[in-house]
Amino acid sequence: MPDALFTTIANDVDLPAPMDAGRRAAIRASIGVPDGRLLGLFVGRLVPVKNLVCLIRALAMIEFEKRPWMALVGDGPLRETLQQQALECDVATAVHFLGERSDATQLMQAADFLVLPSHFEGMSNALLEAMAARCPVIASAVGGSAELIDDGRTGLLFPSDDAAAFAAAIERL
Repeated sequence: MPDALFTTIANDVDLPAPMDAGRRAAIRASIGVPDGRLLGLFVGRLVPVKNLVCLIRALAMIEFEKRPWMALVGDGPLRETLQQQALECDVATAVHFLGERSDATQLMQAADFLVLPSHFEGMSNALLEAMAARCPVIASAVGGSAELIDDGRTGLLFPSDDAAAFAAAIERL
């Protein structure tokens, strides 16, 4: 068969049913998001390759009044280190560790954006799931993230480990 007859799909995800405003508000309230505050979300392991240190540095560059309420979903060996860094960077009130959860897709539908600041990344299911859930995405321009996101159209990309560019992308959204 000729190659032109085939399309390769690296990963696929289900499209969740749209969420109504009442359910979205209830989910945000259940995790403690203050009214009127933007909700940023990270879903993944708390490990060095995910470069959450860059996220914390980026949040510290954003004025307090504009800083989003960031929820980190997942766990890993860097949790205590990240909590300490958030305290040292004076952003601990903006960074919330939700641990392992089974409702990531619903959280994506309730969030204003998802971040993935990885040093390197394959074809991220978290990015695919967020995009399927109609959640805007901001990611470092590495690996599969740069393949999935058309910068400025289907999401925002920033250079790997560039906290200032990451902060600017968060503020842009």
